[in-house]
Amino acid sequence: MVQGSSFRFEPLAPAIDRLEHPVVLAELPAAPFPEQTFRSRVRRYMAGKRADRHSHEQRLHWRFYDTVDQVLTLVSPQPYQPVSALGFELRGSKKNATPSPGIFHPYQLKAAFELLAELPETFAAERHYLDDLLSSILIAYRTQISQRTIGSMSFFREAQDYFISGYRLEKTILKSIDGEAQIAACQQIYDTYHHGINYYVYALVTRESIEIPNSVFMMFCNALYFKARIEWNGALRSQANSKKLPTRNWILFFVLRDRTVLKQHQNNTDYAKQLRELLRAFPEGVVPKAAPHHKPTARSAKLDRPAAVPAKAKIAAQP
Repeated sequence: MVQGSSFRFEPLAPAIDRLEHPVVLAELPAAPFPEQTFRSRVRRYMAGKRADRHSHEQRLHWRFYDTVDQVLTLVSPQPYQPVSALGFELRGSKKNATPSPGIFHPYQLKAAFELLAELPETFAAERHYLDDLLSSILIAYRTQISQRTIGSMSFFREAQDYFISGYRLEKTILKSIDGEAQIAACQQIYDTYHHGINYYVYALVTRESIEIPNSVFMMFCNALYFKARIEWNGALRSQANSKKLPTRNWILFFVLRDRTVLKQHQNNTDYAKQLRELLRAFPEGVVPKAAPHHKPTARSAKLDRPAAVPAKAKIAAQP
């Protein structure tokens, strides 16, 4: 039985989808790698010597290089020389950390996928390189999985199956139980939706050409909404917590990659209107600011507070 205090918000990858041998890239991405400047490396070194304040953009650059280092260390066929360790170390970095033996499932790349969607337009070169790198790893992973199954694997089909399964559980089980049994059911539905969301993202990153129904994106949003309804103790809220919903920019990053959604948006006026209303249900997100030199006032804290999610934001995704 799942107790509230032991609710798993980061489910493990499905055991059946774990590889026996880790992914190894024979060739690195063809996209040009945005090299660090000498000034950037010096500033990073100095950041470990004193409590300097650095812009969000500068720290995002450092996060990008750290992420690329971690990923390439796991998938490179030859010993990899980290690009961010050229004699400069950032305070708090784990110099003696032992990397995992390799990538057996894309869930190990969670931080890299989160960063990919967060990079702004000003980081076009970094986004292109990271996009190409993650796509190459996912394609190599999909190829290895397909070798041990009947037929080729499709991330879109896997996502659709998880969404439909989670939706059916949500509509049939939750209405008839409560208490600890409901928490256990929420865990099962949460895990199913979690897998569906990730496999949908993998399908978009690899740009799968398979034709999918329009409802897959709606089910994707419904899964995000359900996950945001889960409290810290496993209880189910009547509405989503806006702080747990992804930002509108995060959703748009993937909407612009779903060719089925874009095609319907251009050809179907009603669908375009429904899509705009759906996107408004997600918070806009606050642009990161530099560390303030003074304590925020009550008024500024109120202005930065995310708005509540309207009741109409709940998506009725019919599989």
